[in-house]
Amino acid sequence: MKVLMENISTVDEQSLETKPDYITDERWEKIMRIRPLEDKKRSLLAGKLLHQMCRECGVKEPVYGNVKSGKPVLVNYPDIAFSISHSGEYVVLVYKKNITAAGIDIQQIKSMSDGLKKRFLHEKERLWLENQMSVWENENNVEKQMLCLNRVWAVKEAFVKMTGEGLAHDFRNLYVDMKTQIVTDENGYQASFMELEAPEGYVLAVVIEE
Repeated sequence: MKVLMENISTVDEQSLETKPDYITDERWEKIMRIRPLEDKKRSLLAGKLLHQMCRECGVKEPVYGNVKSGKPVLVNYPDIAFSISHSGEYVVLVYKKNITAAGIDIQQIKSMSDGLKKRFLHEKERLWLENQMSVWENENNVEKQMLCLNRVWAVKEAFVKMTGEGLAHDFRNLYVDMKTQIVTDENGYQASFMELEAPEGYVLAVVIEE
């Protein structure tokens, strides 16, 4: 498994005036339709990371497509699983050969409202957080809780990217066990996850289906 990462600060406006050779015509047309400048940069870097993945895997003339769920795939090299995510200043891509699927999510750490917590936390995760809060009683609970919430969110995002379900999946039905590093859905399906080193102020998670 390999994770690639780029910072949008490496892209200036001049880079968006002429299509680079490594960007497909389809992606370039999409970039040109995007209005926010930072979103243009993210899309450009996603194309750059896809090109790097193909070069490292020996992929020639890649054909991209989407499965029924909308998840992007490499049609002519189905043995390569990949996933892309972006948040804040970063765009990341994970790829691995000879696995069924992979999902990645990078998340800029941010506060979450009580309403959002109720909409995405599994009951077991609430209990885990309550237990953690009792352990942190003499420390800064707010910052530590915010970090934990974002870690759980990143794993769930990576999971639904791996399955292709996206945000249509009710996050309350996904249980992230930080101790075993396994995420389980309401049907009992399980997948392993990894939390990787991320830039300061971010969390990064990868879920893979062997």
